[in-house]
Amino acid sequence: MADYKKLYLKMFRASDEAINLLIAAQQTCEELYISQPEVELKVLPLPSETRTTEMRHDFKSMPASLTKENEPS
Repeated sequence: MADYKKLYLKMFRASDEAINLLIAAQQTCEELYISQPEVELKVLPLPSETRTTEMRHDFKSMPASLTKENEPS
């Protein structure tokens, strides 16, 4: 009959070693990540927001004579 205690302990030790290896790798990666200089992030508008912003910009740059506010009532 198989020695289940021996088999269990072998699997348990191997699982424990694997977990410790993964933890060590994660800690190494975290250290590498936090040691890097910070990167400046830039938020880009969504395409629909870009179109609206461009339209507002175009409207603001129009000559006053072409805007609705200056039309005769």
